[in-house]
Amino acid sequence: MSGSGGNFRPNDPITREEMCVTLYNLAKKQGLEASGSQSRFPDHASISSWARDAVYACRELGLVNGDGQGNFSPRGNTQRSAAATVFVRYYKVMETAPNPDPTPGSTPSPYAGPQA
Repeated sequence: MSGSGGNFRPNDPITREEMCVTLYNLAKKQGLEASGSQSRFPDHASISSWARDAVYACRELGLVNGDGQGNFSPRGNTQRSAAATVFVRYYKVMETAPNPDPTPGSTPSPYAGPQA
């Protein structure tokens, strides 16, 4: 994660497009691939250029979709319930992915708790 303006902002809400960038980076490190070549959301122009590949890759993986009108609402804050749904979907994608690498980094996080 690179933060915004060099700041990590751990106490700030995360937008939908920021969540997609985070998951997309994790997916790439774990060997998942998605081209993000699906049709555009109606509010495509509202998606930040730095997040577009990630948003469409997450859509292709089945992690996110649009609202009732098909809009993505990229700068809307991610609700806890929506984030939980996306994480469950990511877990299911990882379960069915051929040869995923479950360990994206070689050094465990000190926040991960005891190793089994």
